[in-house]
Amino acid sequence: IDLSSHYNLELHRPGGGDFAGLAVGTQTLGGTPFDVRGIIHLNGQLAKQDGAEYPESIMGIRVGRTCRWLHFLQGTGWDAASGTEVGKYVLHYADGQQRELPIIFGRDLENWWFQGAPPEMNDPDGAVTVWTGNNLKAANDGYSIGLYESTRTNPRPDVELESIDFVSSMSPAAPFLVALTVDSAAGRARPAQVARTKVAHDDAGPSRRFAPR
Repeated sequence: IDLSSHYNLELHRPGGGDFAGLAVGTQTLGGTPFDVRGIIHLNGQLAKQDGAEYPESIMGIRVGRTCRWLHFLQGTGWDAASGTEVGKYVLHYADGQQRELPIIFGRDLENWWFQGAPPEMNDPDGAVTVWTGNNLKAANDGYSIGLYESTRTNPRPDVELESIDFVSSMSPAAPFLVALTVDSAAGRARPAQVARTKVAHDDAGPSRRFAPR
């Protein structure tokens, strides 16, 4: 799906806090082809407190076709407690109906900065880490960076999906979307994953760091 009219952040930027090493263009990650050219970044509580001016929602991402599966390539800046709803995708169908897909931290995505091996979600059917890399800021602090593919079932696969709204819940974490691919394969193929490990969350509260700014 072409997201270019909605991008509000570039993948590669000066300053050392970007997606250095992530190729721009069509590429296969975790076995899924993605159009990777920019970032749709939403706001969150901690991002807003730090002065970020990201929108709280992006409306009307055009799909215009039927599909069975939706593959979201995504992550967050800042952390939230596992199980927190950090946002949602609102699906708008050609017959006027709509459905919502909540975006849950620790199931559908994680912070894009991590230490050690890439994170494992707390649901066996949750997202997987399909890309890892580094940038100057992360490396200086002993971190790596990653992106997570969340494959979701379209609740109404036989009806044209006209568009999708991407909405933040304004939790501590700020969600972002890099790419979206839809398909109508008969069965769901689990994305191929890189080596993973559980992420330990700080009981003192979510981190204020690590927005791709």
